[in-house]
Amino acid sequence: MKIHPILMLASFMMHAMFCPGQTPRIELKNDFFYLDGKKFFVRGLGYEVGTYPGVLPWNHTFNQDVLESDLQRIVDGGFNTVRTWNAFTNQELQVIQKYNLKIIMGIWIDPAGDFADPVFVNSALQLIRNVLSYSKHYDNIIAYLIMNEPMPDHIFDVGYAHAYILWKQAIMLIHELHPGVPVSIANTCVGDFIDPQIFDFSAYNIYPYNPATVNYSHQYPAYVNYIFHQREDHHPLVVTEYGLSVSPSGQGNWGYGGNTTEEQEAGIKYMFRSLTDGGASGSCVFNYSDGWWKAGNEFVHDDAAEEWFGLVEYASLTDKYGIPRPVWDSLKALNRAVIVSPKNQEIYSSKIPVELFTGDTIHRFTVTLENVVMLDEGISDNYFQDTLIIPLESIKDIALTFKFYTGQDLLIRTETIQMLATTSPCQLPEITIDVTPMPSQGDHTIQASFSIDNTGPLQTDYVLDYVFYTHTGWDYGVAATAYLSHGNPTHKQDYSYTSDVNVITLAAGINAT
Repeated sequence: MKIHPILMLASFMMHAMFCPGQTPRIELKNDFFYLDGKKFFVRGLGYEVGTYPGVLPWNHTFNQDVLESDLQRIVDGGFNTVRTWNAFTNQELQVIQKYNLKIIMGIWIDPAGDFADPVFVNSALQLIRNVLSYSKHYDNIIAYLIMNEPMPDHIFDVGYAHAYILWKQAIMLIHELHPGVPVSIANTCVGDFIDPQIFDFSAYNIYPYNPATVNYSHQYPAYVNYIFHQREDHHPLVVTEYGLSVSPSGQGNWGYGGNTTEEQEAGIKYMFRSLTDGGASGSCVFNYSDGWWKAGNEFVHDDAAEEWFGLVEYASLTDKYGIPRPVWDSLKALNRAVIVSPKNQEIYSSKIPVELFTGDTIHRFTVTLENVVMLDEGISDNYFQDTLIIPLESIKDIALTFKFYTGQDLLIRTETIQMLATTSPCQLPEITIDVTPMPSQGDHTIQASFSIDNTGPLQTDYVLDYVFYTHTGWDYGVAATAYLSHGNPTHKQDYSYTSDVNVITLAAGINAT
């Protein structure tokens, strides 16, 4: 079992609160979006309208036939939300309104802009006014994203305070012009030191291969869980990008580019399950279709990883509709029934909460433990919540198998959730990170001590995975492993860093051997 890590962040905190009206259509509570009083799980998909081969996303023309074909495919795939980077036009929103799709709409404020320049700030706020002059009339917009992937070096160059002021001004303006609709930025693991309380909800782009905090010390579900627990107000976390590129060359094996379609399918299925286990209240897979434009020539499908993330591929320069890759059908199956609770590798008592979000095709499900049917229930209104009570005499690894059926009693989906059940509270090992001296800018060495406190039942040896991560560009960070015994659970490591470091994360996770 991967133990959730403890992190030390050299950062500072700022706070803001989203306060909707007296009877809000959109509520953020209990870690979820609620729409018209109903709990909502985001089954989302990144979508750049009109960006088939030969077209730039910021220079596309309206093509209703292609748009409707895309939207129908998205709905048939079981998705309930589309996420954008730039704003839909009024004409496009009129078409989308005919479909049962919610929108997390991007408004492209340049993340590399000069946040300290009044001209840039006024231009960004005017862009928001222009978009919201028409978008405020559409009630299927459930959130806005005002920036995508701001980089730490740039934030510190222009000043964190200036970035904060711009974000706050943009949030306040959207709240004024489109009341009750929450606002965030699409952050990344690189910028995870930014206080999420600034925004109405948390939105993160999280990929499995970079940086070391998500790829090495945490691994995907534990990292998502760390991000989930950053907030103290029970507002939701939505993973606004995750996916894998199938470019002809690249790392492969779930790395950046070079994955086979089989690896893309397996990796996305793993991430979908992991982000739910980590506590996310939804996600938007990246991306609906390949982006031929991203390497600089929209007329050629270059061998560049960024051009090959699509769930849909195009056969030629003249192809506007595309063909789904194998991962499409896998996501369609996952969208039919999302098991929010129980979660893999969690610890429960004999009372296990069961919570499901389903599509229209699911009418009944069963839960089996050791070949004994523990639950056999119908589903109404695409949602189920109850408590499963299991017989339990001591601590025990258990596996619950969920099976989902149509109204004609056809089995269409099976999933097994593995967890630990115990009759009494179970204390997991905890990691403490001590640093001498405390981090500050300058060329010097710090010494970090990683120690394990284990008063619980897992009296065993440990593999300690630890990371020094400096949030510099897309650098991976420094990762290492130490082997600790129960009798000697402390490891010390010196690390030297240079003056260009503005923030450093020390992270660690353990595996019981």
